[in-house]
Amino acid sequence: MNRGGPFGIFIEPSGTQSRIEAMAREYVWLQCTESNHLNYRVEKEMRGTERLELKKYCKFCRKHVPHKESRKK
Repeated sequence: MNRGGPFGIFIEPSGTQSRIEAMAREYVWLQCTESNHLNYRVEKEMRGTERLELKKYCKFCRKHVPHKESRKK
């Protein structure tokens, strides 16, 4: 089996293509809860997960504060 093509598509020796089910991942922005700046872009598993919240450093507040997943793009 030859590995080829983007998105986990494998090319069989017979020439047929079978698509391996890719994990549903997407990039989301993390927004500071104090200054409301979009500071970080992270990759997140999208299947069956709630909104992401991480404590990250904000360069505008100059301290570690909670950052929540933003719906803005």
